[in-house]
Amino acid sequence: MIKPAKIYETELNTKLQGTMLDPYYKWWHMTYKDAIITVESTFWSKTQIVGVHDGKVTSYFSAVWDRPGNYVDNFICANFCKDHKVWFAADMKAVFNYLINEENAKKIRWVCVKNNPINKSYEKLVKKFGGRIIGTERYGAHCCGHNYDLVYYEWINDYYVCDDCGYKTKKDELVCKKCGSCLMSYVNPFETSVQSMCSNI
Repeated sequence: MIKPAKIYETELNTKLQGTMLDPYYKWWHMTYKDAIITVESTFWSKTQIVGVHDGKVTSYFSAVWDRPGNYVDNFICANFCKDHKVWFAADMKAVFNYLINEENAKKIRWVCVKNNPINKSYEKLVKKFGGRIIGTERYGAHCCGHNYDLVYYEWINDYYVCDDCGYKTKKDELVCKKCGSCLMSYVNPFETSVQSMCSNI
């Protein structure tokens, strides 16, 4: 279950401080460890959320907004309950659903150290949901006396929609899988116009 981080700010920081000497969290802390997360009072510049299970904080998610463009410029997360990764995955899905469906995020962008094991999950995530790897910055991060590459990811809230039944898909389809119509249009959240995909049908 996800909750606003402000309600759990004290517990969140206690959890974070307990990870500072744990090698498992080195990719979160990097070289310059910071024991405090400042939770803002509104979601205007940051949407800060915690996962809560059995009454305890188990994860943290932060989405930094570019409000003029209404997209997430950076997304970070931490799992404080290593034995229940299913909780973390479910809460991350709920956070993304909130950002996309409630905050109407046009795009979500994030970056990760290439050596971080979670990169494998990110690669599967963008492949499954239509995101992409923007590119790799060589030696862009410093951790524990070493420099590492950074991998940049993005997911754009564009889609194809059937003009007849409203079916939506991230795939480039000329025929609707639901009703068989060829009236498929492309919707780009950064453009006001809708491009019809059936002009040659």
